Amino acid sequence: MPSGDILLTNEYYPKGLTQEQSHNYYFKNASKLIKGAVHKQILTFISTAPNKYVIKRNDIDGKPFTLTTDNFERIVHPRVISVSVEMKNMTDYWCLDIDAKHGVPEKAIKICVEEVLEFLKEFSEVISHKVILSSSAYHIYAYLDNKQSVTSAKMYLKKQLRGYFGNQYRIDSKTGSGINIDLSPMSNRGSHTLLHALNLNGLRCMDVTDNVEKFNRRRAIVR
Repeated sequence: MPSGDILLTNEYYPKGLTQEQSHNYYFKNASKLIKGAVHKQILTFISTAPNKYVIKRNDIDGKPFTLTTDNFERIVHPRVISVSVEMKNMTDYWCLDIDAKHGVPEKAIKICVEEVLEFLKEFSEVISHKVILSSSAYHIYAYLDNKQSVTSAKMYLKKQLRGYFGNQYRIDSKTGSGINIDLSPMSNRGSHTLLHALNLNGLRCMDVTDNVEKFNRRRAIVR
């Protein structure tokens, strides 16, 4: 297969994830993606060579864009690897990115997820949650009973996480080893992978809330 047809290679796709595989997947899930992006700005990650990509945040007029039935085929073309959604300035959910460095055991990541879910029980404003598969670990969405300023929510949540976990995990820190509870999606034009899109490593961005403990990441490979 010509190298130009391959979007990426890794442990899940040793022979490469192809444009055809990715494009077919996106079109099978178009309605779910469009529904998830309603009234939200998106960005796309476009392959320029295997394992290399550029990020597109604006349309040809320099304005933010979203997904619709009219533009889906134009926006999600064969070289698109991943699609993310931007958080709004006023948000009705928190996004906690459980970000694990390479080599951290999956069991340790899942323990962190369980502990963060226990942490979230401390907050009366959190009414429900979802656990979503990311490239290296999981995202936790904590849904709120009222909208909050995303920047204020981030500062509040960071303080609470540090008080609760101490030095057990890194909190919103890009440097260091182990597991980082990353809050970077909760910022001006911050983003996270759109549910039902592909993550940057080609695994499906799946809701695994009900089976985190037993979930095998290979189930998220595009076949």
